[in-house]
This record gives sequence, C-alpha cells and structure tokens, in this order.
Amino acid sequence: MSKRTAPENEKLDATNVGLLRMAYNLRQSLDLYRLVGLNATDLNERSPQLWAHIQILCHESIAVIICKMFENRSRNDLNSIPCIIALINPDCSDHQKFLIQQFAEKFEVSGKWTDAREFLRQAFDVFRDRHLETLNNLRKFRDKFVAHSEFGAEIESLASQDEFETLFDFAADFYRLVSDTLLNIGPALIGGPVGVQMFDLLKSIEVPDPKFKFPSDR
Repeated sequence: MSKRTAPENEKLDATNVGLLRMAYNLRQSLDLYRLVGLNATDLNERSPQLWAHIQILCHESIAVIICKMFENRSRNDLNSIPCIIALINPDCSDHQKFLIQQFAEKFEVSGKWTDAREFLRQAFDVFRDRHLETLNNLRKFRDKFVAHSEFGAEIESLASQDEFETLFDFAADFYRLVSDTLLNIGPALIGGPVGVQMFDLLKSIEVPDPKFKFPSDR
C-alpha cells in the first residue's frame, strides 16, 4: 500500500504525477507509431490515407510530449524533469543518497556528494547533452510545424524509434526514482493498452502475420 505524502512534498508529488501522465501518453503514441510503421505495407493496401494520418498525429504527439518533459524552468510551474528537480529537498537519508547515486552513475556522474538536487541535475544535463541534437530538432518541429506553420521552414529528420524510446526510458526511470525513493510512494505502472488494442485490431482486420516489435527488441 502506498504511504501518504508529507505536506511539504505535496507539490513534488503532484508535479511528478504530471510527468507520469505525460509518460503514459507518450507510451501510447510510441506504441501506435511503431505498430503502424511495422505493418505499413499491409495497412497501406487497405486504407493508406488513414494510417498515414495516424502516423502524422503520433509524430506530433511524440514531439510535443518529449519537449514538455525536458523543458527548462520558465516563469510558469511545469511538470518537466528540470522543474521536478528544483522541487526536491536537497537533504536526504543515506538510503536515498545511495539510490540517487546509483541513478546518476548510469550517466557517469560521480564524485563527492553535494546534495540530491545537484546529483540529479548533473545526470539530467549529461543525458540531455547526449541527445541535444534530437531534442533541438523536436523543439524546432514543435515550434515551426505543430504549434505554428512557419513559411519556408524545413526539417530533414527527427529521430529513430530507438531514440524516442531512449528519451521515454529516461523520463520513466526518473519518475520512478522520485516516486519510490523520495516520496515513498509505489510508482504506477506505465503500460501500453493502446498498443495491445492496436495489435488486436490488426489481427481482426486479418493483417497477415502482424508485427508487434522490432526483431531486435527483446
């Protein structure tokens, strides 16, 4: 059973739940985008315009959600990872410190302990810098194509499905760390019912040998 959140952590909890909602919606869009792409040849024999439009909508959803997740602090309170880090109490127990260091070490952040915020901020900065080109392209796509329609705007490509999954994994792992380690609340599962239902739909419309995952996926 989940423990009750201390009053001083209520805003952190609410903001982390906001990140959870984004991660959940991103999971649905990623799964739908992947399934349409994997089965595109068969789907295009049926309703090519429909499935192409669904992929466009998924692409826009993926770009907008990822931008929201990684957006830096502004004048407004956001549910983004940097804003959640800013809400974290820098002091923590030895057990919390150990788990935060474990998370940070995955991104080669080590050295003398300062505080929880600083270690998580360093981990975020390292991860963001590794994927800066992708994040910048997604932001450009969001600003120039999704939120607005800028004349003459061009973009060559966004990212691969694998890159999208890597960004999702970081956000989901960060949510779980905050929920489980700092708030003492069992993290919610981030399932993909849309992907499962889409796969059932593919079978119901008799797509031959529908594909659910890439061959390289475990």
